[in-house]
Amino acid sequence: MAVNKRRVVVTGLGLVSPLGIGAKYVWNKLLGGHSGVTSLIPLFPGVYDKLPITIAGVVPRSKEESSAPFIPEEWLRPGVSAIREKDRFATVSQYAMCAAIQAIEDANLEEFKHVDKERVGPNHSTSTACTTGAHSIGDASRFIEYGDADIMVAGATEAPLDPLAISGFNKLKALTNSYNDNPQIASKPFDFNRSGFVMGEGSGIVILEELEHAKARNAKIYAELRGYGLSGDANHITLPSSDGRGAKKSMSMALKRANLEPRDVDYINAHATSTPIGIPSVNIQRYPFSYSK
Repeated sequence: MAVNKRRVVVTGLGLVSPLGIGAKYVWNKLLGGHSGVTSLIPLFPGVYDKLPITIAGVVPRSKEESSAPFIPEEWLRPGVSAIREKDRFATVSQYAMCAAIQAIEDANLEEFKHVDKERVGPNHSTSTACTTGAHSIGDASRFIEYGDADIMVAGATEAPLDPLAISGFNKLKALTNSYNDNPQIASKPFDFNRSGFVMGEGSGIVILEELEHAKARNAKIYAELRGYGLSGDANHITLPSSDGRGAKKSMSMALKRANLEPRDVDYINAHATSTPIGIPSVNIQRYPFSYSK
């Protein structure tokens, strides 16, 4: 039996980043050309000093570092609920809670913060490295499309800053080690002289909602999620196929499900690793957008 898919929109945003917390605040910092990459040595004395890489994108935790820092006690208030006590959450979970609460409040869904038995639904987790957030949002949109939920909280969180993690990625030759003395310009994914990415932490969460449900409560709508595609080219554990077939298949799938043509697309947000081989390894001419008519 054919299923009439429902339309999905974005009604809330939440963000924890090395530039601070709050989607509007961070967006304005980006427009101002600010970078969240900094030296680890003064923040963590004696921890990273002997590593070949001593920079990262660190979430600010004081007013001295940012006018919009992450203060755990402001989001995980002891005494409100045992499950929200600060000591029961790892840092990665604290970031997710902070971003989720922001998104819920931004969507004007404060009444949903206190979950009860009438408000449970799909509880789904993905772990797909750099694409975890995209997959989480895409999968959540499908739950709404097919009637399994009216509202979903979706996104990703990460707090990987640790000497072992940095050493491991450095061993893979994935991190830049050329800007320890000038961290503000270290992240340059499209630059000819790029030499690797910069480790960072944070969380991004969105509220996805069925269109008619959002309209019925007069919610503000940021965007509509029209299509979602995913694929793996089975080429290598880290390197994509040089012909770009995996990326092409994913984008073609998303366009098909959105009922759009390549000529309808006016912006592409690239996943750029900043590694020397990252961009040339995928032939951009193979992308479906290059042969739109």
